[in-house]
Amino acid sequence: MKKFVLAGLSMVAFASAANAQDTAPAATFTGPYVGASVGFAKHENSYTDVDYWYQAEGAEYNSTSEGLLIGIQGGYNYQTSSNIVVGVEADLHYSTGKSTALVNSCDSECTDVKTKARWMSSLRARLGYATGNAMIYATGGLAYGNPKSNWREEDGDDEGHFDNGGWETGYVLGAGVEYAISPKMSARVQGLYYDLGSAKQTHEDDYTMKIRNEQVAISAGLNFRF
Repeated sequence: MKKFVLAGLSMVAFASAANAQDTAPAATFTGPYVGASVGFAKHENSYTDVDYWYQAEGAEYNSTSEGLLIGIQGGYNYQTSSNIVVGVEADLHYSTGKSTALVNSCDSECTDVKTKARWMSSLRARLGYATGNAMIYATGGLAYGNPKSNWREEDGDDEGHFDNGGWETGYVLGAGVEYAISPKMSARVQGLYYDLGSAKQTHEDDYTMKIRNEQVAISAGLNFRF
């Protein structure tokens, strides 16, 4: 997951270097805007054994999904006379990613984890620097999402399961580059890392797992200022 984050942010940094043009007519990013984005999301759901009961303390079982990301965003920027850009943005995205990972072989019983990435939202601050028509920025803030996972054991009859599918809060960090195509429209590339934290759940057979959700999203989008 961390390697994927670094790769995504490297792509964003490369795009920013390619688009920065000191000689281009200066644009301003000041004002409210709305937009839409499309991209790729990689979601990782992990179960960690915390009490030795299932197999071994600290053993981790992962289910990773990848899929299309689509969504909307809106916010407000203010560009200072020294070309520093400060702003705030809210977004809502949906990922089509889903997967099933086998935890145990089926010699005695089958155990699998099913994961769906679903909805992810954030409220973030943005801090950037404008050069010509391009702006390079960092961003971070509150994340809010409702990925769904299901841990199921079966040996002919459904023995028991964990269900994890409510809304969860965490944090999001990222970076991007935005380029003004016209006075009212800009295009951007952005990479975000979401961490929704972890929570413990106890199985009906009395063993406990720590369940964690993380996601990386790489997207391209258009913003319209008004």
